[in-house]
Amino acid sequence: MKRNTSGIYIIKNTINDKVYIGSAVCLKQRFIEHKNQFKKQVHNVRFQNFVNKYGFNTLIFEVIEYVNDKEKLIEREQYWIDYYESWKSKKGFNICKIAGSTLGLKMPKSHIDSCINRMKGNKYRQGKKWSEKEKIEIGERSREMWKNNPEKKKEMAKKVGDLKRGVPLWNGNKPHPMKGKIHPNRKFILVFKNENLIDECYGTAEVCNKYGLDRGAVSRVCNGKLKTTKGYVLRYK
Repeated sequence: MKRNTSGIYIIKNTINDKVYIGSAVCLKQRFIEHKNQFKKQVHNVRFQNFVNKYGFNTLIFEVIEYVNDKEKLIEREQYWIDYYESWKSKKGFNICKIAGSTLGLKMPKSHIDSCINRMKGNKYRQGKKWSEKEKIEIGERSREMWKNNPEKKKEMAKKVGDLKRGVPLWNGNKPHPMKGKIHPNRKFILVFKNENLIDECYGTAEVCNKYGLDRGAVSRVCNGKLKTTKGYVLRYK
């Protein structure tokens, strides 16, 4: 197999009929990455437990479709995931039902640590649940956004693909572009109670954490779409 061959692959085993479906820009390199993930105990839990019990030598790697157009990799991967139903625990080792989705995916430790540090002290919507109406509205906005931004969708698909291969988004060689910087869109927010100025907060997150406010409500009040939220009047400085 040539090193830069792209396509869809299947991993079978000699113990049962369960399979794993994946796609790769470089199939040969992806096979090597799978082996390294098993050695480091960082593969998805379902597949890792199987290999720990029966051994790596029970696995059989095969290419089921070569895909020259790399933009169609996710589409073809989805076709074969649906064909084998490999996301079902009785039929396969895939954790994600949707190709390119992170649902159920175990993220690299570097990515998890980055998220934890970024969200420290942020209590936005803590302990709250989305209503069915909110879920429908969010879904509609999301579908509309991706429909109108095909290039952004391709970019996101690549990022998700990197995460599935264990490649962290940001590391020492490629730090987050905003690391150590103040976001240019962050604004001071004046907080009024009973027509008296009681506080001046730097950014929406600080207001939400201090006063237990909803992020969306803070934005609407600041932009004049709502008069108050929980008795507070908010204005951008």
